[in-house]
Amino acid sequence: MSRNNARVDPRFKKAVENILKHPTLTVPDAMKLADFSPQEQACRAKRMIVYREVDKAKSKQGKSDAFLTPPPQYVAISSERGALSSVSFMAASEPSAPAAVVVKKPRTTVTAARLRQAEAISKKKEHNAAFKRATIMYDCERKKVDGLSARAVVELIRLDTHVQLCARTIQKKVKEGEIGVSPLRRGPKGNIPDRHYINLCMAFKSFVTINQLNSNVQVLAQKRLAPLVKTVIYGEGDFDCRKLMRHVLCDTGIELSRIKAHNAEDQADPLDNQGQSQHVVG
Repeated sequence: MSRNNARVDPRFKKAVENILKHPTLTVPDAMKLADFSPQEQACRAKRMIVYREVDKAKSKQGKSDAFLTPPPQYVAISSERGALSSVSFMAASEPSAPAAVVVKKPRTTVTAARLRQAEAISKKKEHNAAFKRATIMYDCERKKVDGLSARAVVELIRLDTHVQLCARTIQKKVKEGEIGVSPLRRGPKGNIPDRHYINLCMAFKSFVTINQLNSNVQVLAQKRLAPLVKTVIYGEGDFDCRKLMRHVLCDTGIELSRIKAHNAEDQADPLDNQGQSQHVVG
């Protein structure tokens, strides 16, 4: 019998209803109650039709029950003399999931932020110094007959400086000829030649040092230095100068914020002295 004919046959529907009413009932017994002949009960194809129809009915029933109110589990009956009895139903209370608590990140103070930044810079300098030392040591050991391996060199550096390095990275840098050089950041290479970039960093460092000695705070503002650096390299044109400025500041090791704070304090002293002198004169 085809599937379409099975849907038309009311006996299949009756067998499915019997199984839904009595879940412990087997399919052959449900088919027997639905007036199937013994030959039809033994037919594997017809039994599979009943199995599939039962699965479909259970899935539909599960989806419909998801939107129904759960049945009451507690029934309280109270009666008084001379009054009608009252019946109250109490629905089962399910434990609700706890509401998500949004943890607010505390705002750090200026002093804590500066200390954290100084600690990060110190750790970076220690890592760069250990990296340079490891490349130089491994290059010397590689030239020896019974020299140490990269793993042994990294272990010696770790015991001495407490900085963990990667032996494969040390091997790669020495093989490429980058000995005694700080590790470069990941990312695409710039389109500025190395000679021009080195000259730019030297000029930038000299420019900042001269203006620092002259207490010229306005020129040392980053929003004014970035267009100046961009003009020196690319000339007049549309170009995002913030990335280039960050690279130059990172490679030169200059902190403009510290220079600004130092100069601001230096400029505050003459004003205070002038105010004190006026007060004394008055």
